[in-house]
Amino acid sequence: MTEFKNKTILVVDDSPADLQLTINIIKEHYKVLGAKSGEQALDIIPKAKVDIVLLDVNMPGIDGYNTCQQIKALENPPVVIFVSANDSTEEITKGYEVGGEDYLVKPYSTALLLNKIVSTLKLTDKIGLLVETVDQASNIALSAMSSSGELSIVVNTLRSSFSISTLDELGMLATETLEQYGLTGTVQLRTEYSNNNYSTNAEISPLEAELLNRIADMQERIFAKDARLFLNQGKVSFLIKNIPIVDEDLSGRLRDYLAMVIEGVNEKCIALGNEQQVKAERNDTVTKLIKEADVSLTYALDTQLSLEQGNVGVLDKLQESIETAFLNLGLSDTQEREILSLLGTAEQESAQLFEKSINVSQELKSVVTKFNLLKV
Repeated sequence: MTEFKNKTILVVDDSPADLQLTINIIKEHYKVLGAKSGEQALDIIPKAKVDIVLLDVNMPGIDGYNTCQQIKALENPPVVIFVSANDSTEEITKGYEVGGEDYLVKPYSTALLLNKIVSTLKLTDKIGLLVETVDQASNIALSAMSSSGELSIVVNTLRSSFSISTLDELGMLATETLEQYGLTGTVQLRTEYSNNNYSTNAEISPLEAELLNRIADMQERIFAKDARLFLNQGKVSFLIKNIPIVDEDLSGRLRDYLAMVIEGVNEKCIALGNEQQVKAERNDTVTKLIKEADVSLTYALDTQLSLEQGNVGVLDKLQESIETAFLNLGLSDTQEREILSLLGTAEQESAQLFEKSINVSQELKSVVTKFNLLKV
């Protein structure tokens, strides 16, 4: 947190106890200011270089949402993190609509509060570095739109989607399409294994990520509120922030184009999701076969070693039995030598087989070792 020690946090809460508690938590890490009302906060911000406002929602006079609207109307406004005991979708959506960047639910832990502040400051720094790039991209987008035409953007997007092989490539294609229309927003691609979020600004705020998850559960395919447009199609959701509501004709055309784009992106997302599933099932099958083969090879190796030991024991026992039999059979020296010669030949042949058996055992040990590495 030392990298942000010069940052200033304004805590706004009408409860003196909650205000003091929050200030005490963060004062060791940042410069801290306090305000007991929205009006007081609006008086402080223009005079002080405030980086983040921790803004209570329920306050007498100007509530948190109204206060946020007025803060965002200021020149170079600070980031706003709403603080509320209510985490309903309506409350979160309302906070997003008035310009809030994040939402903190009471009661919260010290660690959560500090993590929220750090992640927000990091996000703000990244966005600041991207502002110039975004401005350049917007100029390029306007030029491309006028030269290639609005409909051709849809065609080019669908054509490009055919050669895409990963979800990240598809997410980048979708956000690039929004940029070509001069739009900013976020895209969510869903498969059985993951939810992937992408943004025209490269960074996605926690509040945007939460809204994308909730948009995915909406029944409506298209939902508009002021300059924001939500689109759902199967495995894909778009959250557009700046639909041109003043130009109704352009707004209508963009909705139609985006509806075509999201259909194409959804079909590709489904195809990529199916490929993921096939790969996962194949991996499961291979893993199962590896385990089964490992058990079989281990059994074969143990059996081979046991047979080798048993073979040596049988030969030793046979030799002892023959030597004992010589004493009882009364054989001549010539007969004994002939029998021992036959036994010696058998032992030599057995030794040759035993040597080959040892080579087989070494091969089995090598294979078992390789299978053990695959299981790790």
